[in-house]
Amino acid sequence: MSIRILSILLFACLVFTSCEEDKLAKYEGIWEGSYIGDEEGTFKIRIKENGISEGVAYPANTEGQSFIFTGSVNEDGELAMSASVFGRVAMYEAYLTETNLSGSWSDEEGDFSGTWSGTKRVQEDR
Repeated sequence: MSIRILSILLFACLVFTSCEEDKLAKYEGIWEGSYIGDEEGTFKIRIKENGISEGVAYPANTEGQSFIFTGSVNEDGELAMSASVFGRVAMYEAYLTETNLSGSWSDEEGDFSGTWSGTKRVQEDR
């Protein structure tokens, strides 16, 4: 009897995990855009099927410099990311649709802030 219950629980976990990833799959891909405010530049983010995100931002006023930011998106399209930027922690929050990203960013002290927006890159058929 306990093997049967264990099998049912294992199956339920697999189905639940699969459903969660299915809900996040619509955000999977490469996102590109720009940020403006007290600082400005461009960014590129990769969101994985499980919702984990990682990206690179390229500040407009610093030639050749970039910074990496990481985070995750939930099934409602709420993206939260953070980065260490010139010795400060910057936080990025956005709302995603299946094709657009828009939100705000600020450093942890609140000295710098702005908005950011972008679009999901269209996948080309191979």
